[in-house]
Amino acid sequence: MGTKCIFLIISLGFITRVFAQDIPFENTNQALISLNPSFAGSNGGIRVQNYYRNQWPNLSGSYVTYQTCTDAYLKKIRGGLSVFALEDDQARGMLKTQQLGLSYAQHISELGGKLKIIPSIQISYIQFKMDVNSLTFGGMPNTRFGFVWSNSNTIPASSKSNLDFSTGLLANYKDFFVGATVKHFTQPDMGLIGVSRYPALYRVHASYNKKINTKTLLQFFWMINVQNHFTQVQLSSNAVLLNHLVLGLSYLSGDAIMTSAGYRNSNVSIQMAYSAVHNKLAGNTAGSWTATFSFNLRNKELRKELTNFENW
Repeated sequence: MGTKCIFLIISLGFITRVFAQDIPFENTNQALISLNPSFAGSNGGIRVQNYYRNQWPNLSGSYVTYQTCTDAYLKKIRGGLSVFALEDDQARGMLKTQQLGLSYAQHISELGGKLKIIPSIQISYIQFKMDVNSLTFGGMPNTRFGFVWSNSNTIPASSKSNLDFSTGLLANYKDFFVGATVKHFTQPDMGLIGVSRYPALYRVHASYNKKINTKTLLQFFWMINVQNHFTQVQLSSNAVLLNHLVLGLSYLSGDAIMTSAGYRNSNVSIQMAYSAVHNKLAGNTAGSWTATFSFNLRNKELRKELTNFENW
C-alpha cells in the first residue's frame, strides 16, 4: 500500500500542475538528440540510438522509459535531420508520457572545417495519459456517487496533448564540444486539471575527447540542467579501451553515481549502466538500470578511425 500511495501522490502532482523535470538520460552519449538537437547528423552518416531506462526497480509500480531516435547528415543541404519516439510509463500505465519529434540542425563550417557552428530547432507532439480509474487510495467510495475527487467534484482528464518546441546550439572545434539548449520554450499547456504550463528546461554542456593512442580514447563531460527551480550538475568520464571496450563513470549532484560498461565497433554499440542513488530514497528505490543499443552507417574512411563519442 505504501508503494502505491507514493505513485499516486506523484501522479496527482502531474494532474494539478506539471512540476516534474524532464526524463533524465544519464548516458548522454547514447541519447545525443535528447542532450541537444544540434547533434543531428553529427556522425556524418546515419545513426540509430535506442535507450531503455528502468528507474526504482525495487518499487512494485514500474517507472520505465523507452526511446528510439534516428538521425542523418544530408550533404546537399549541409544539415542534419532526426526523428524520435519516446514513451515513459509510471506505475504500469497509471501515467504515461508519449512524444514524437522531428529536429533539424544546420551545420555551418568555419576555419577550413575545423570549427562547426550548429543551430537547431525541434518540434514534437507530446501527450500525457492518465488511468483515472487506478487513482484510488483504498478507502471506501460513496456507494451512490462513487469516488469524490474534491469539493468541486472535478475529475481529471484522461489525456492531454499539445505541440512542443525546443532549440539548440552547438559549437565543435576539433575535439571540443560546447552546447546549449532550451527545451519547451513555448511552455505548452499539459495540465489534466486546469491550465498547467510545461516548465522550460535550460541546459549547458561541454565535452572534450583525448586520443591516447590508436586504440584508446578518453572523454570528459560536464552538464548543468535548470528546470522549474531545480538545478542538477552532471560530471562524467568515459573511455574506449582496446578499441572496443567502453567504460564510464558519472556523478549527478544530489542524486546518484552511475557506472557503465559496454562494447562498440565501427557500426554497433551496446552498453549497460547502473545508477546508485545516494539521496534519501537510497534505502527504498535501488537506483536505476539503463540499457542502450546503437547502430551507425558511415563511409569506410570514418569507420577506420577511433571516433569521438559525439561523432560515432
